[in-house]
Amino acid sequence: MRFCRVSIYSILLIPQSHVPNLGVAWTLTHEVMFYFLFALLIVNRRIGSLVLAIWFVTIGVVAVAVPTELTFPLSFVLSINNLLFGLGIVAALMLSRSRQRMDRGWLLVALGALAFMLVGVGGNIAADYGHVSPAISRLVIFLLGLASFVIVLQSKSEAVERILGQRKMLNAIGAASFSIYLIHQPVISLFRKLIEWLGWQQLLGEQFFFVLAVVVSVMAGWAMYQALERPMLRYFTKRYVVAQAERSPELLVGASGR
Repeated sequence: MRFCRVSIYSILLIPQSHVPNLGVAWTLTHEVMFYFLFALLIVNRRIGSLVLAIWFVTIGVVAVAVPTELTFPLSFVLSINNLLFGLGIVAALMLSRSRQRMDRGWLLVALGALAFMLVGVGGNIAADYGHVSPAISRLVIFLLGLASFVIVLQSKSEAVERILGQRKMLNAIGAASFSIYLIHQPVISLFRKLIEWLGWQQLLGEQFFFVLAVVVSVMAGWAMYQALERPMLRYFTKRYVVAQAERSPELLVGASGR
């Protein structure tokens, strides 16, 4: 009975205290909640802005003032992970209101990437070798968000665009990143089982297996993108977005004006 409930909640992306059947889908439940609240902003800008502001401020206060881990559902609603959506909104506003292309470029991208790596590795080491308090866990997540914020802000940098914008392979992997994210865990698990069944684990070693697993999971994700995600995006874009624009072109004009 519990398995059925977890499976149904996992498929529908309903928040739950249990890890979803597809482990990485836990992030999608946070996204669904954010999109639901963000829809209020589309319906009524004033109410939506107020709700989001109260939500983000409450998360920040709880993260600083409450030293213990919250219980579900508050642990979900007031998770520090949700505060990262606020950083995304701030980044989007800063980029949309910037009238000139920024060219701090590679320095900030490099610093942001280095900070992300150091915080991530440090957080994992601390978790492996000792108890990490809820406060430290929240701090690690927030610092990862800040590093990502710095990197995202350089998306209009001429230096970054000049070097990365024309890299077809990187652009293809970026386009398929969501499919790669969704499928990489089961693919790596199956790949490990295959290597063990063939008896190659000693031959490859953990380091080389890791490299191969990354390559295999990226290729599988790209194949999933080409076979499922891309056709679905094209279908729904043509059916709903383009059709709606043809019926009410002023909506797109108004949206672009905002």
